Amino acid sequence: MTTKMVGIHQPNFLPWIGLIHKIAISDLFVVLDDVYYSKNQFQNRNTILTKNGTVLLSVPVKKNKSNKYLNKIEISYDINWRKKHLDTLYYSYKGSSNFSPFFERLEHIYQKENTFLIDLNMDIIKSILDYLNLESQMIFSSDLQVQLGKTGRLVDICMKLDSDCYIYGGDSSYLEREQFQEKGIKLVSQNFIHPTYRQNYSNEFVNNLSIIDWLFQASRQDIRTYFLSEKESFAVEYKKQFTMV
Repeated sequence: MTTKMVGIHQPNFLPWIGLIHKIAISDLFVVLDDVYYSKNQFQNRNTILTKNGTVLLSVPVKKNKSNKYLNKIEISYDINWRKKHLDTLYYSYKGSSNFSPFFERLEHIYQKENTFLIDLNMDIIKSILDYLNLESQMIFSSDLQVQLGKTGRLVDICMKLDSDCYIYGGDSSYLEREQFQEKGIKLVSQNFIHPTYRQNYSNEFVNNLSIIDWLFQASRQDIRTYFLSEKESFAVEYKKQFTMV
C-alpha cells in the first residue's frame, strides 16, 4: 500500500475547528454518513458566543422510526429556525472585523431548503473549505459499502482506500488496535491543539465553539495559514514517527 493518511468523521453542523483541522491534514477525508444519527449531538447543532454567553444553534429534524442513519435524516421546517439562526449570528457578530464575507455565504446556504441534514452540513463544510481555499479530497463512507462495527468499519475503509495510516482524534481507547496492526495500518494521533484568537464578549478564551466564531473574527489569510502550517507539521511528524529505524 502507498502512504495515504485518511481521516474519518461524521459531517457535523457548523463544525468546530477540530473537524476542519482533521480534513485539512488528511490526504483523503471520509465523510461518515452511514452511521446512526445521534439526537441532539453535534450532527445537528453547535455553539456560538454571544454577549449573553454561549448559545446553541440547532437544526430541528423530522422523527423517523424506520431509518435512523445520518444520511437519511430529514430537516423539519415547521418553525422558522433559519431566520432565528441568521438573526442570532448577525446581532452577535456584526461588529466583528471579518463578519461580512462568510456571513454572506451562510445566508446563501440558508436560503436553500435542503431535504436532508447531511446536505446542509456538507454545504457549510464545503463553503468553509472554499472560503479558506483549502483543497481536500472527500468521499462518503456509504459509497464504499464497508462492514459494520466501530473498529471493523474504520479498518475496512482504510483497506478499500489503499491507506496505511488512520488519523484518530482525541481518545483512542475505543479502538481495537490489533485489528489495524493485522492489516498493517498505522494509527497516528491528530494531535489537535485548539488555536486561540481574539473573541468578542469574553475576557477568558472559550474553546470548542463552531469555527464560524473564528471565521468572523480573524482574517481569512491568517486562518488559512494556520491550517496549511498544521498540515505541513503533521506530515513531518508522521514521517519522523514511522520512518525511524
